[in-house]
Amino acid sequence: MIFGHNSNVSLGSVKYHVQTEDAGIDSALIDTTVYCGGRVLHRRTNNYHDLLPLNPDREEALKLRLDEQHRQVLEEIRSGVLYLPTPAPPRAAS
Repeated sequence: MIFGHNSNVSLGSVKYHVQTEDAGIDSALIDTTVYCGGRVLHRRTNNYHDLLPLNPDREEALKLRLDEQHRQVLEEIRSGVLYLPTPAPPRAAS
């Protein structure tokens, strides 16, 4: 079961893109990546081996975990708990 979320969070003039996805049962990982300007600034990965093999109840538990991990990262960005360096703007060609 592969699913996920994509959200944008703005802090002042800086816009972050947060992507959380289920990497599939072969790896059994929930992966959240925070991007800014195409650069990866943060990655959070948690496994869900304890839910395998999946059945309808465990699929629902997986979805709830994925939703919560995504929500948590968004909240940590908004509250400043998750420190994200602001990438330097690209240099002009000389």
